[in-house]
Amino acid sequence: MFDHKLITFLTVAKVGSYTKAAEELYISQPAVSQQLKNLEEELNVKLFTYKKRKLHLTQSGKQLLLFVESLRSQSNKFKEHLHAIPKNKRPLHLAATQSLTNSMLPDLISFVNERHSEIILHCDVMNTKECLDQLHSGKLDFALVEGNFDTEQFTVRPLIDEPFIAVASPKLGLDPNREYKLTELLNFPLIYRESGSGSYAIMQQILGTQNLKVSDFDQRTQISNPETIKQVLEMGTGISFMYRGIVARQIHEGSLMEVKLHAINITHPIYLVYLNNNYFEKEYLQLLDEWLPTYHE
Repeated sequence: MFDHKLITFLTVAKVGSYTKAAEELYISQPAVSQQLKNLEEELNVKLFTYKKRKLHLTQSGKQLLLFVESLRSQSNKFKEHLHAIPKNKRPLHLAATQSLTNSMLPDLISFVNERHSEIILHCDVMNTKECLDQLHSGKLDFALVEGNFDTEQFTVRPLIDEPFIAVASPKLGLDPNREYKLTELLNFPLIYRESGSGSYAIMQQILGTQNLKVSDFDQRTQISNPETIKQVLEMGTGISFMYRGIVARQIHEGSLMEVKLHAINITHPIYLVYLNNNYFEKEYLQLLDEWLPTYHE
């Protein structure tokens, strides 16, 4: 289903060399050059250029790469879709960030299993960067993500707005009724998510409002799992920043508390994300429109 010139273009863009692309495709280097020349003539644009003896994509080449990668992933998805038709089943590959595994992802899985027996779900949990990388490579249909990220090659649909708060154990002795400046919290150990996660990006945004950064905390520990972070916080070990929904039960039970911040009130969207110009967009949005009202109930 994929034009051989586009396959050659993708391969050269990936390996950065005509010779290496020829080896990977099991064709001659002149054949690679001719196919790219034909593609450039067909599109009437220059796709590659040399800078300091290294091959680089032009701006037109970069745009074509985004389009072709989207086309390739949708082509694979469509073939999977065709094979599923006789069985009255359709696979759906999705992922969510770890911050959404407490409520949103389980709720969506439950909804699909109860209302859409024709869908075979494949679910993964990873950070925002990993979700976007998997979308880009065509391994996911869509993802539920949070944080700040480049939206150029994705269609992004806000789902809900979620408060992003500072959290600690009452054991630390912080006053739940007082508003603290961020600088007053620097002496407490910071427990935080890994770079690449949406929570890390939003935390950086909060710190940046006061010209602060992670390294300004005297003691800090990076943990990639939100559940482990909650357990560490409950022991009175330090403070963290996360979505309120992740710790709603612990706050209600009193094992954790919100640390109110002076002049800082961050509410951040949770997004549905999929590749631009997606053939299955209508299918995704229909499922979203069915599920969201039940999630808010």
